Amino acid sequence: MKSVALAFSCLLLFAMPASANDSRTFNAMVALANRGDAEAQYHVGMMHNNGIGTPQDRSQAFEWFQKSAAANDPLGAYKLGCYYDGQGVGVVATDPDQALKYKLVAAKAGYARAQHDVALMYDRQGNSEEALKWW
Repeated sequence: MKSVALAFSCLLLFAMPASANDSRTFNAMVALANRGDAEAQYHVGMMHNNGIGTPQDRSQAFEWFQKSAAANDPLGAYKLGCYYDGQGVGVVATDPDQALKYKLVAAKAGYARAQHDVALMYDRQGNSEEALKWW
């Protein structure tokens, strides 16, 4: 019975609305990002993307992903690639070449999800040899 109560408590905790801690975390992350921290820039982008600690703003998210990718953060590059791959509807035009370019950065850095995406992209292009390398 205790395990059921514990599981229920955990569900309630995760179902609660965002707290003031989210805003403090967002502000702290922005401070780091503004100092040029590429990983923080990625996280600020994700917070804008998902509306955590700040209102959701996908245009702002895209700008932070651009900064992160320019500073050589592989996750920032991956997410930028995702925006070019169709997640950025209304923010940026879909561009398969740009999507592949940025996802390759993350794939080469060892990010497994990016490697899978790159394989799929090469497969869609009919380049099965290159796709197999990434799978």
